[in-house]
Amino acid sequence: MKKNTYVIIALLFVVFNFTNCNESDTTEYHLEQDLLGEWQMTSFLYNGNTKMVMSGNTVAITFVGEGKNIHSTMTFTESPNKVFTSGSYDIELTTTSEENSETELLAITSIQEEANWQADGSVLTIGEILSRSLTYDGNILDFFQNRDAIDFTVEEITATSLRIRYSFQELSEDSVMVKELSADLVMEFKR
Repeated sequence: MKKNTYVIIALLFVVFNFTNCNESDTTEYHLEQDLLGEWQMTSFLYNGNTKMVMSGNTVAITFVGEGKNIHSTMTFTESPNKVFTSGSYDIELTTTSEENSETELLAITSIQEEANWQADGSVLTIGEILSRSLTYDGNILDFFQNRDAIDFTVEEITATSLRIRYSFQELSEDSVMVKELSADLVMEFKR
């Protein structure tokens, strides 16, 4: 179960770090201009579930993760449109499977990421990931070779605050196992 937990954490971590969408409180806003500059992450919360079916046996896991000790920033630049993420934080993760529940604190001791971005309406698209390194509890992990674009919804943006959401469902299947994953995350930032 721990191995699956770490895969879920890693997936959500990448999503969290490339999540900056926004919607202004004013009737007129310019997402691209409003995003520019440095944003400090103040909170993130995610929840979801995964179901794995192998040889007729089903394992269902629900999870809730909350950011703690957050020291992470995202910086948006233009010409070219790049987003840089750096910092560290902990994740308090609670996983529940059948009648068992487990809570653990996972440390992301260093994150460095760079990607392209574009904005359209209230949608922020994080495109090609240009570089990524992650130190997790002392181990360097290189994962998620997938370079597909990800769309985030900006729920709120003001001169000093930003709240974004990403919801997804994923299904993967091979000759041995079928995996279903769905998750919802909300991240908040300040300047």
